[in-house]
Amino acid sequence: ERERFQDELWAVAEAAGLERRNTALGTSSTTSRTSRVTESLITELDEGTSEASSQIIVSIDLDAWTPCRTFSKDFWDALPSLNGDALYIAAAPPTKPGHAAVADLSTTLIGWASTKGNQRAKELADVLRDYRDKQLAGPGSSESPPDSVLDAAYDLSIEPSDLPAQLRCASCSAGCAGADLEKERNKVRAGTPARLVKFEEDTSKVDALAARILGDEGDRRLPCMHGYETTQEPLKPSFVIVSGVNVRDGNNAKADVDLALNKRAYALARGYGFAFYVADTFDRLLRRKTAHRSNFEEKRLAWEFSKILMVRDAMRRYRSAQWYCWIDADAWVNPTRFSVELERYVEDVPHNRHVVLGNYRGLNTGVFLVRGNADGREVVRKWLAVARDGLAQCHPHDQAALEWLQLWAMNGSHAQERRPYDFECTKRSACGAGGAGYSCIPLWGEAVKRAHQWSSPAISAYQSQTWYVDEAVDRGIANPETPLFWISTENERRPRLQCFRCYSSLDNVDYRPGRNFKVAPGADSSWL
Repeated sequence: ERERFQDELWAVAEAAGLERRNTALGTSSTTSRTSRVTESLITELDEGTSEASSQIIVSIDLDAWTPCRTFSKDFWDALPSLNGDALYIAAAPPTKPGHAAVADLSTTLIGWASTKGNQRAKELADVLRDYRDKQLAGPGSSESPPDSVLDAAYDLSIEPSDLPAQLRCASCSAGCAGADLEKERNKVRAGTPARLVKFEEDTSKVDALAARILGDEGDRRLPCMHGYETTQEPLKPSFVIVSGVNVRDGNNAKADVDLALNKRAYALARGYGFAFYVADTFDRLLRRKTAHRSNFEEKRLAWEFSKILMVRDAMRRYRSAQWYCWIDADAWVNPTRFSVELERYVEDVPHNRHVVLGNYRGLNTGVFLVRGNADGREVVRKWLAVARDGLAQCHPHDQAALEWLQLWAMNGSHAQERRPYDFECTKRSACGAGGAGYSCIPLWGEAVKRAHQWSSPAISAYQSQTWYVDEAVDRGIANPETPLFWISTENERRPRLQCFRCYSSLDNVDYRPGRNFKVAPGADSSWL
């Protein structure tokens, strides 16, 4: 089947007067599909920019994509007409409200039509090469993220074009390369990975949920939630609220809408952007396909890791923002404190700290802010690499991956480090047979204690405290010893950033873990 496809590709090329380039059929020893495709793109960009000032590169991964019967015609119709000095990049289908921009590298188009465009293509190759080198250097997985092309476009301030429908196999009504479309759909529904056919699944529930939050229904409800007439976002917000949730049924679904509208209302009241996602649309980016001998193996990350992907997508969508604030789906902003700006939580953050959290147990990621510059994006890239490498296999998943990254930074950021301060959040050590329990939070606390005991680094402010040493980190007392991260505690100008069941008994609970910390003397005793 693959040979037939290659023969057809050559026929298309020759009919168009294009040169046959056998290097395009090269193979790679890497087990990562996305790394292999990224490497091929870099090679083609290097060769293409050295040969001509006008070129179109079409990258098609045969391990993920099988062509339609009518591919010859569709391929030619899909090629863009290029002019001017811009660099053309298309890697993802059009996105709808609440949907992710999914570029899984199965098809990528890159083109330019001038000397300036050629220079931009060289810059793109350099950015992708830099991404590759950073992934290889660690920490975490050396595998290139499947949407790294979109990140590269972001870094070059290029607005990607939509991937033409002809090059998405979803457009093939008769199936792909002789495959029976309905038969393959039934296989996928039964749990078989979508190998032979790629199709647009039913997104009606996804679209309905997004419409209730971002559409007319949400617009009608917003004025009574934030007290303003406006439902119009600012064009270039300095802060962006990011959140998302899976499609659910029943009362949970109703609560999901109310909670999301509460966050959207706060964003509008404060003049912030609001990036909301239906987490189901990130499913393809949570899958990892690797080669094991002669077979391909596909694994899927836990849903909690879609939080990292949502923040990355928001960073691309709102490029002007200085900070991005993630708020969990089940968290809500205190309606009586809509007057409190997020700016208050970052006003004292040093320039070399890029992730800001509230004073809460175990480096909790229910609410956090990440800086909207290259350093902030680099922290998010490393966070995703740790997740994709399987270094956080247990509860609290994305939070455990961030705990691992914090310990790694505290321990000197050694590229090949796998167990900073002997912290290991795997099924073997934590949530599996023989593990210590279901959660890695206690293991993180023990690792922080070892860092202090080993004086690498010693928590200087801890000596005079009666708390556990990891609580010194949670409360922000250890801010000087925790690179990259900053805990923003309450003061007279700002209440607690995050609080768990603040209207119930947990304010009075005094045992660890899972409690709220006592409010600092003289500080605002409320919560945001």
